[in-house]
Amino acid sequence: MTTREPLAVELQRGLLVNVVDQVGEGVAVFDMEDTVVYANAALADIQGTSVDHIIGQPLSAFIPEPPPGAEEERAAAEQSGDGLLRARMVARRVDGSPVDVAITVSPLHDDDGEQIGRIVIVRDITLRRVLEDQLERAALHDPLTDLPNRRLLSDRLEHALDRAARSGRSLAVLFIDLDGFKAVNDAYGHDAGDEILRQTADRLRECVRQEDTLARMGGDELVVLLEEVANANEPLQTAHRLLRAMEPPFTIGDSRMTITASIGVALGAAGSQRALLHAADEAMYAAKRSGPGRIVVTSMEAVAADARPDASPKGPKS
Repeated sequence: MTTREPLAVELQRGLLVNVVDQVGEGVAVFDMEDTVVYANAALADIQGTSVDHIIGQPLSAFIPEPPPGAEEERAAAEQSGDGLLRARMVARRVDGSPVDVAITVSPLHDDDGEQIGRIVIVRDITLRRVLEDQLERAALHDPLTDLPNRRLLSDRLEHALDRAARSGRSLAVLFIDLDGFKAVNDAYGHDAGDEILRQTADRLRECVRQEDTLARMGGDELVVLLEEVANANEPLQTAHRLLRAMEPPFTIGDSRMTITASIGVALGAAGSQRALLHAADEAMYAAKRSGPGRIVVTSMEAVAADARPDASPKGPKS
């Protein structure tokens, strides 16, 4: 009966390589010239090729363009105590397709403590990145219409106000409210109301530029943010396009119905987003008081001048 050698000895004789070959994360060893001298099967799977093809390849064959600052970070890491470098980046498979990866780079030393290479551990996080993107989108978009929600609109409006303050150019907010939407919900049910909102979002998307923001504030209220507005006529033209898009009847099941909208337009170049939204909201209510399918244009300054005790209160929405 033969005596089995201690596990530590077996590891030194090659079992360790077999262990690494079976782990789920990609592992590669690079020499000091950043050439692959060892790769496991998991790394080959991530890269879409064979281990034999990877051996002898330079680091740039897998990561053509390291993320900004990677070389500086690696140099700093190698001068620090543990020498670890962690990063997330987009790598390239052999066929050129991208793959999201998380990598950990650590120095490899010989028995005398001299660095002789680097160990790179690669984890495919493509699915994780997809899930993260989905969660981020869900947090910033309305689930019914897939439009930006109030949170994303607030962020974009804040940045737009900063840019307008620097450039001196105006921006515009169009506050849109569907006329008679409550009556539609009462008569046809909330499922019909939801379908009208979805169809409305699809129609209005076609009326704004790619750089504009069409968002759903909630209920039947939508907002369009226009940046780099040259004059008051530009947002007015956009408002007219929005109203024209609402003219064709909506088909809900076997029913056809006409829905109009009231739009308040507010212009501004400085101030707070709350003030600009308030100005647009006030203009929208003024449009509703004058009849369905109307547009009222105002400015933050005009609303502030009208904010007096005897000012007419908002009327109820219809």
